[in-house]
Formats: sequence, structure tokens, C-alpha cells
Amino acid sequence: MPAVRQLVLVLLLALVAALAAAPGALAHGSLVGSAPAAGQSVPDPPREVVLSFSDPLLGGGAAVVGADGRDRVSGEPRLDGRTLVVELGDALPDGEYEVRWQTTGSDGHPVSGVFSFTVGHGSTHAAADPAPHEEPPPAREGQRSSADAVALSALLTAAGTVVVGGTRWLLRHRRRGAGSGRGVPG
Repeated sequence: MPAVRQLVLVLLLALVAALAAAPGALAHGSLVGSAPAAGQSVPDPPREVVLSFSDPLLGGGAAVVGADGRDRVSGEPRLDGRTLVVELGDALPDGEYEVRWQTTGSDGHPVSGVFSFTVGHGSTHAAADPAPHEEPPPAREGQRSSADAVALSALLTAAGTVVVGGTRWLLRHRRRGAGSGRGVPG
């Protein structure tokens, strides 16, 4: 019977480890700050927009669009760890600007969002969508993204492998015990 207890202990430890790893496997990077900030009114035109994220970036880009519909970004964005920097062209005239960004985090999952800021003394509107959202947005509540499904599938496969391996081990152990005379009622 000690072998059965050992197997149960190993399976419980594997389950605890799998559950502890699940939140990290299913987490995605998110926007944690920007300069200018969402909804901020700045007196002078910024020369760049800096976006800061919770996790390192594999790629990304942004558009800074004014009321005229023109993208004000000049050149390629710069990635530096958890930061995405987009240089702006000519000095922005007074008015409201929308920042539309999309990044790929270290987990390979695309995340995007939109927010606005104002230059000068124009009216400040709340950010259009200050919170990032996953791409593509879920079709309905509770539906997982494909990256979440892959992570969950890998987690379940690992747990299943531990259970199947443990069951095989237990059956082999019992067969050996039955062949040696142990476990046979006397």
C-alpha cells in the first residue's frame, strides 16, 4: 500500500504544479502606461509617443492619427524590451489625436488598443478604449483565444501524461506484488 500512497502524492504534486503554472501560461502582456497618457492634454506637441508594457515585446507598431485622418508617425517604431517608441513627424498642430497600437508579446499573442490625447487647449475627450484588448476580440463571452487554447491544451496533455504514466506504474507494481506472493490472501 505504500506504493499507492506514493503514486497519489506524486499525482497531487503534479496537479498542484500544473495549476500553479496555468495563470502564467495563460497571461498576456498589457499596456501599463504611455506618454502622453490616455486622455491627457499636453500644452506642447510631443516629438514621440512612448508605450510601456508589462512584458517584453517581440514586435509592434502604432499610428497617431489626427482629426484630418492623417497618420503622424515618421519612420519605424523602436522596440526596447517592454517599451515601444514611435517618432512623430512635424510638430503636431493643436487638436485631438488617437493612438492606435498593436504589439506581439513574448508569449506570441497579439494585443492592441486605442487611446487619445490632446495637444494645446482643445477639449479633452476620454480615451476611446484605454484598456488593451486581445486580437481578435472573442465572438462571445467566455470564449478563449487560440493562444489560451494552445496553453491549456499543453497543460492538459502534461497532466494526462502524468496520470497515464502513474497508472501504468501502479499496474506494473501490483503485478510484481501478486507474482511474489505478496498481496495474495493467505
